[in-house]
Amino acid sequence: MGNSESSLPPVLRITLVPVNQTQSLYRSNIHEQISGPISCFIPSEIKQGDKIKIHIATTKTFESFSVNLGPNPDINEDCHFHFNPRNTFNPKFTDGLIVLNSRVNGKWQTEEHWRNMPFTRNQTFIIEIAITEQSFIIYVKRSEEENTSPFYSFQHRVDCYKNKYIIIQGDILVSNIEFLDSDKRNEKASDPPSYASLMQVYRKERKVDIYGPHEFL
Repeated sequence: MGNSESSLPPVLRITLVPVNQTQSLYRSNIHEQISGPISCFIPSEIKQGDKIKIHIATTKTFESFSVNLGPNPDINEDCHFHFNPRNTFNPKFTDGLIVLNSRVNGKWQTEEHWRNMPFTRNQTFIIEIAITEQSFIIYVKRSEEENTSPFYSFQHRVDCYKNKYIIIQGDILVSNIEFLDSDKRNEKASDPPSYASLMQVYRKERKVDIYGPHEFL
């Protein structure tokens, strides 16, 4: 039977909501494990320093799944980051293959392969994607407390700022999605008024409160 649009499962759309006052951390409104396909809108422009964290559980019959980042919820058009663990080629399940790729104007680009398969069936994992100036750095953990080395570095092929959606498909259950906005996290108090503006306030005989480092001339 060929795949048709009517035979595909509906896409579950997930919302990320702020969980702290600075709105640096956003978390999904998932209350139980859900299966894909899942589309999650990212509330802030992706940029260097941001992090995405996805809590998953592989199914008992896990053969393949993918985590994708793109400018829209349809990876059949453009997909700038495609992380695709596969085990369908190996019936003995003794090893696996990770495929990484991007899709531009509906066309898949050159695949990158990695044979160090960290995923096993019916287990929980945390996939963390750190955005740097040059690449997506991928971490795979079994728990929050686990300190692991980077699993893989996938170089940016297009402007990472264009990514607006997280799209998840395949043989996994998702329990949480988190997005850490580096701009909000590193946001500092604004600089004190300049000397000229302070003088304008002083001439009007108003009280001036100054916070943070400052100098007077």
